[in-house]
Amino acid sequence: MKTRANRLVSMLLAGALCLSLLAACAPKKKELTRYSTIFYDVFDTVTQVIAYCESEEVFKTQMDALHADLVTYNQLYDIYNDYPGVTNVKTINDNAGKAPWRWMTASFPCWSWPTRCTPPPTAS
Repeated sequence: MKTRANRLVSMLLAGALCLSLLAACAPKKKELTRYSTIFYDVFDTVTQVIAYCESEEVFKTQMDALHADLVTYNQLYDIYNDYPGVTNVKTINDNAGKAPWRWMTASFPCWSWPTRCTPPPTAS
């Protein structure tokens, strides 16, 4: 009975040793470096972005794309300035009740509802 228990314990220890050796051979994760940038030209505020990336080139690519998106949203939601070719909130407010306006659905594909929105039902 002791020899059987000794064999079982030996086999379990050998299996644990093999598994620990295999885990040590796993590829190491790439080290991520912290990068930071600040945008001063969008939404009339300071926007600081901190990201952890594999390289500075990856970070710059991501930040260029993010800045382009922020500039687009800044132009769309700006209530003080007009931008050529952009129908923004200021344009809508300026033409309220005067002239029809055309919404840029290309910027917001998720806003092209199949039916008209209806207000929620009120409680009676």
